[in-house]
Amino acid sequence: MLQPVLQVVDVVKVGNPQRNPAAVERFRMVLSDGVHSVQCMLATTINPLVRDGAIKQGSVIHLQEFNCSTIQNRRIIIVIRVEVLQSVCGIIGNPRPYEPPNLPAPCVPLCQGTSSVSRVYVQKTIAQIKDENLWRSDKPDLIDVRAVISNVVADNFCYPACTLEFNGKRCNKKVTRNDNWAWYCGRCNQSFENCEYRYLLTCQIKDHTGTAVAIAFQEAGEAIVGYTAHELFTIRNVHQDEARFRKIMDAVLGREYLFKLTTMEETFNTEQPVKFNIVSVDKLDASDMSHRLLEEIDSLLKNFPHSTLEGASSDHSNDGYGFYRGLGSASPFRQ
Repeated sequence: MLQPVLQVVDVVKVGNPQRNPAAVERFRMVLSDGVHSVQCMLATTINPLVRDGAIKQGSVIHLQEFNCSTIQNRRIIIVIRVEVLQSVCGIIGNPRPYEPPNLPAPCVPLCQGTSSVSRVYVQKTIAQIKDENLWRSDKPDLIDVRAVISNVVADNFCYPACTLEFNGKRCNKKVTRNDNWAWYCGRCNQSFENCEYRYLLTCQIKDHTGTAVAIAFQEAGEAIVGYTAHELFTIRNVHQDEARFRKIMDAVLGREYLFKLTTMEETFNTEQPVKFNIVSVDKLDASDMSHRLLEEIDSLLKNFPHSTLEGASSDHSNDGYGFYRGLGSASPFRQ
């Protein structure tokens, strides 16, 4: 059974007692082997060691029993039993978050419209999308990316769209002014007085592995900005309230979302850039996510009797966390 010696890089209390006073006290810990680090959750039986100060930043511990599971498409280590070897110690090395190589990504089914067929979105980082050439296929790849919006292009955030019906659907093609100053749609070959402004919002999204440029159309743009494109166009161009417009756009920056993207390679002037379209976005609230995650961890622990967890620590402890295998003679924690 693998029982590595690791260092505690950080330990923090999670959850919001004011929001849920009856919630069980839980702690999250970051462990390091001196080179890589990984997050884990502590079983409640270990809480006294944290409250008493035996386990704190810098502590060196002997991981005697733990379990690796997948919860909400994430690999989670649950620490069940530890021995504190040294409570006070400076941080050894310069550990960085561990990323398991070639780990099969979990899939999340997403139903589109009323179709009985589900489209499957594979969760990836931005670097994985680029390194694995996911766009080199006949059909667009469908990918989940957890990232923040680091920049938006405020100019040309929308376009004037046709409101007529074409082949049983809303046309939505870009329209232009004709000589009579009416709006003209080349697809419908008709002129009309009013148009609708729709999003064509260019965003730079960023995660811990890199950045990418993605385009948000109408529904995704509304979810990001909180206003329709027509409303935002009116604020800036009709009311000419540039200060309010900038405040709205600035509020978008730094927000974290789960982006559902399509990717496809396009040829333009002999170059082949990668095109990212934002299909939809889900706002990520840290408090809500922590609460749901803790509930699932508690449920998982209840479903595993202690005897089962003892076997699980040896059967699954390496699953997806190969950095433990490197704890050989080069490890700073070798006894």
